[in-house]
Amino acid sequence: MDSRMQDVSVETKIEAYVSQYSGHSRLTRLLKIAENSHDLFVAVGAIKIANKIAKKEGLLGFYYETVRMLKKIFATEPGACPLPDFGSDLSFDRSQNEQYKMQVKKKDTEIQQLQKAIIRDSIRLSYFDLGGIHYRFGFLSEAVKAWSRSLDYATQEEDLFNVTYHLAQAAFENQSPIYLTKYAGEAEARERTLGKPTNKTMQVKVLDALSSLQQDNLKDAAIRMANNIQVTDEKALTEFVRAKDLAFYIVICSLHSLSRKEIKTHILSAPGYKALMETTNEGCSINVSDVIENFLNGRYVEYQNQINEIAKQMRYDLYFGHKLGRVMKNIRKKALIQYVTPYKVIDMREIQKAFGIPLEQIENEIAELIISKQIQAKIDSHSKLLYSRKDNETLNSYKDAVELGSKFIQETEAALLRVQVMQKKLILKAPPRGGDGPHKLDLM
Repeated sequence: MDSRMQDVSVETKIEAYVSQYSGHSRLTRLLKIAENSHDLFVAVGAIKIANKIAKKEGLLGFYYETVRMLKKIFATEPGACPLPDFGSDLSFDRSQNEQYKMQVKKKDTEIQQLQKAIIRDSIRLSYFDLGGIHYRFGFLSEAVKAWSRSLDYATQEEDLFNVTYHLAQAAFENQSPIYLTKYAGEAEARERTLGKPTNKTMQVKVLDALSSLQQDNLKDAAIRMANNIQVTDEKALTEFVRAKDLAFYIVICSLHSLSRKEIKTHILSAPGYKALMETTNEGCSINVSDVIENFLNGRYVEYQNQINEIAKQMRYDLYFGHKLGRVMKNIRKKALIQYVTPYKVIDMREIQKAFGIPLEQIENEIAELIISKQIQAKIDSHSKLLYSRKDNETLNSYKDAVELGSKFIQETEAALLRVQVMQKKLILKAPPRGGDGPHKLDLM
């Protein structure tokens, strides 16, 4: 394929992907794709789209980031950059910068005057507005600083919830895991106190679950998403994720990090799981709700087809796109263990048919499982057979009996020794505190 055609094709796919989201999260996703991709066409395509959106919506902070990234990529070959001057637009830069600085200066002056008069609630509102200015122009770190000051002056539960929600949102879009965990947790706790069923309530619970995902705590993320989130408005949800993303996250995180028992207890019986899966199935090419069931029930062909489709749809994902291969490999290892465990002898060609991957890859991954002692088996590479090496249960029983007998003798001898010591009235005394003298036996 011609490089120019490939460039256009990649951009079209990425643009179609981010169009399913709204707000700043589109830019966050585009910049993350560019940062993590090893494919130059993908990285540059994502930056070009981000540059276009940033200029269209006046997001100066994101615009500066796209220019910086293009300069870094094409530092040695400036002429190879597809955008003139690395995407710089002096007219846009000048006009937006003037507006931004003017609004910030005006609000800073207002805050200084209010601080002299010590009007706390007005100071809180002004800092909140200042954070809003930084946010609208795409300067997320500055927005977090201003909203943090607003939080210092907040006293009412409603105000505390509102500010912590905005802080969590900015932390998510700025990909700041520490701040996201802190403020999403605070907002979620305050939401419970207020008890208001609003879109913000749903968004806060989503942010709280995403904080676990951002910290790579997949088990906690799956449980929180399945148990805490009720999707009440899909449009409001797209500021952060799609309903489909949540369903995919639950499936991937559960299969990766939860045991069969934990999946049944915490996921399949969770109040929000079934409703979310039904919502997702309406606009999805696969029945997402069946994936975990197929895995648990050993329907490997259907399961593998479904998990492959999920992987395909998650190739640009914010959290899994850059590590999808590793995560899917770990999930496949769990499935392989489950698949081969009941057999004494199995033809690896049968495993290949079930999992739909090359025979050589199957053999290599099973070898890794044997080396790491996750399965007990040996491979006959010539005939492509896998032989189970089950422990000799009779021999193990004898070993356990001998070990138990040795432990009994040791404990009995110790008990007899204690009895003899007590009969002869011998006590082992410690040396005086601070003394260095040896221990001694005193006769009572």
